[in-house]
Amino acid sequence: MGFDIENELRRAVEQKRDFDLRVQEAHRVSASAVQRALEDVADMAVDTIETIGLGMRRELYYRVSPYFEGYEDVHDKIKEEDKRMNLNLAELKNNANFIKRMIELYVKEVFDGNDEEAIKRIFAIMIKLTAKYSTAQSVKTGITMVISEAIYLNVIRSVVVKRAAKMTINALLTLTQSYGYVEKASMAADNLKIICPKLYWIFYYNKLEMLYFIIESKLEPAIYILNTTTPSERKGSSYEEQVARVLADIINN
Repeated sequence: MGFDIENELRRAVEQKRDFDLRVQEAHRVSASAVQRALEDVADMAVDTIETIGLGMRRELYYRVSPYFEGYEDVHDKIKEEDKRMNLNLAELKNNANFIKRMIELYVKEVFDGNDEEAIKRIFAIMIKLTAKYSTAQSVKTGITMVISEAIYLNVIRSVVVKRAAKMTINALLTLTQSYGYVEKASMAADNLKIICPKLYWIFYYNKLEMLYFIIESKLEPAIYILNTTTPSERKGSSYEEQVARVLADIINN
């Protein structure tokens, strides 16, 4: 049945309930010990080494920032992000299909301000552009759910997304590497907060923002549509065609 991204990550989290303790332990790992560990795994994949490097950098910033005037906020930010990552992972018990949930929240925001007729017109354009579902599906399930499902299925089949999820699950076994993925999650969340604050806070309140990095490569190219207009401005044939093309591109690519 293939690699079940969401269930595998949830199980990995359940099996590693000491994640928060291990992150705290990472704060006590000396720089020399981490360096020796890095030398011992010189044959690792480039991505793995890069991730360990990010973990080392994050650990260094956490350790030294309190001692430099003006950088105290860096220490506080890292501490808060570690807490948020733990909350996001803990929430998987209640929100196992976290990727699907993020997609649904995104689609809901895209259609915010559009009435039912506008959504139908957008869907009609998408059918011509994708040919991956039919009008009959929308009658039975609901247009926004059909679109969310189509995007979700394409996202979880993505090689990039699968790789990010697998590496994250494997990283839960390794202190420095797992901390590197916290740094990757932080970078992706910060980027989302800059390019689309509203979506960032939607994910934040749903305890998903620190897991966004797993699907960032697929969703980021389509986020700009949320910034081009306000809900009250999301009207007209030109806008509807633009939305249809953006959503179709996520499904097709």
